[in-house]
Amino acid sequence: MNLPEVERLRVLTVLGQPIQLVVGALRKHYLSQSVTLNEKQRKIAALAQALRTEMAIGYKTVIESMLASEQAHFDARLLQTAIYTAFEYMSAALLHCYQLYSPQPAGLWRELHLLYHFAEQNQLHEQGRGETGVPGTISTLYKKALLLAAANPYQLRQQDCERLFNSLSLWAEKSRIPPINDDNNQFVVNLTMDSPPIYQALAKEKLDRNWRCLDLTELLQYLQDELRASAP
Repeated sequence: MNLPEVERLRVLTVLGQPIQLVVGALRKHYLSQSVTLNEKQRKIAALAQALRTEMAIGYKTVIESMLASEQAHFDARLLQTAIYTAFEYMSAALLHCYQLYSPQPAGLWRELHLLYHFAEQNQLHEQGRGETGVPGTISTLYKKALLLAAANPYQLRQQDCERLFNSLSLWAEKSRIPPINDDNNQFVVNLTMDSPPIYQALAKEKLDRNWRCLDLTELLQYLQDELRASAP
């Protein structure tokens, strides 16, 4: 169905709450269960993931439609809303994979990188959903995904993985992702590849302009200060 971008976005927004309620109801059937799910549990988990994926596709369709429009200018507010919400659903899909100890879908990381890079190039990355009272920015969501991946989430329990992800907003605000530099950065990420951040020492390709650092300097200082403040 060929809907205008504004109308498609409105439909997706209306669908958002019931989708979240359905996914929330489905989660109890496959989280906090045996690590090896039975066939029924696997189907329920796949359904929940499919719902998130379809919603992300819907918002990405809005983005693609706006950028393909023959109009000279697009509505930046609508675009940032679509990018932000696509990030939300894609991040939820990523968390789902980590909690079920399953591989991430092919292309997921590449799309996260491309969306962030586009938002950055168009000065949208420090913007939020475009709605009054909704906290967070596109940059914060992206850095949350990077930090979660860097935390070795496949080694965490399901509850701990979700608890970590939900608490990463503050840490994300104290992290930076500048262009690659000559420093010995612990983590780096390639914005053109379908992969999460990796240790710089493990990077096989040349660290060119497509690479970014995951700079944790301010975050580590903050955590050290918090530990000292809480020491008896």
